[in-house]
Amino acid sequence: MRPSDKEAYRTLLVEWNDRVAWIWARYYVAAAARIRERLLDVAEVKPGDSVLDVGTATGSAAIAAARRVGETGRVVGIDTSPKMVKKARESAAESGLITLEFHLMDSASLEFVDSSFDAVISCFGQPETPWDVPTALQEWRRVLVPGGRFCHCGEADSGDERFAERFQQVFEKHKVRNPGPGLTATRRLRSLAAKEAKQAPRWEANLLETAGFAAVRHFTETFEVTIPASASLEPSLMWGMLDEYLAMPPRVQERFRQEAIKAMRPFETREVNVAFFVARRATS
Repeated sequence: MRPSDKEAYRTLLVEWNDRVAWIWARYYVAAAARIRERLLDVAEVKPGDSVLDVGTATGSAAIAAARRVGETGRVVGIDTSPKMVKKARESAAESGLITLEFHLMDSASLEFVDSSFDAVISCFGQPETPWDVPTALQEWRRVLVPGGRFCHCGEADSGDERFAERFQQVFEKHKVRNPGPGLTATRRLRSLAAKEAKQAPRWEANLLETAGFAAVRHFTETFEVTIPASASLEPSLMWGMLDEYLAMPPRVQERFRQEAIKAMRPFETREVNVAFFVARRATS
């Protein structure tokens, strides 16, 4: 991808994340509660720690971490989505936690000095684009104190693609066949990004080692997650598909929504494999 295309895609990602902020806060925060607490356990977050939450979204992992670090600790959540950060700040205010702050920030270009945090965590957060991962990992290691802990979790390949396949079948049935200029441009960016992502390094233990992390571990655990079908549909639409949806005639939009929700309903409660990557910054 050309630099201009990469920048345009980053802008698009921010817009998509802005669109899902409300539905994420309403449904996904509760659904991921056990995963979030497991992440904090693995990261050994404890009273007095200074913690950075990367890709904080609406702030749920940061808020949970703030409860653990107490008044002697500090938690900072960062994200590139203004609406996600706005919601996170609102939730923080409601919690009454005084050691918690949120900032708009690119996770591959952190605005912190070296050795600022005891732990860096990320619960389903990702660098802004797949090709940013190596740079982001180096940044996350840089801001850790020597011996500091890193823990990232994300959805692992389950081998069961029925959920995605059902949605895609419904989408292909209703998608616009003759797109206008705006939708054509978005499709082009998505296609370029997908090709670029295939060439980007995958999340593997050696990727963390290359970034300078030590004591790298990788394991997968399974969690039962329940999300209403209508709530699952919204991120599918808004994160990368809203332009497609808005280009459909109103009657087609309604049929698409009805059929998509029906297709997703059998998967409202499902087993999700979660991959954990754990590491430390070397002490010397």
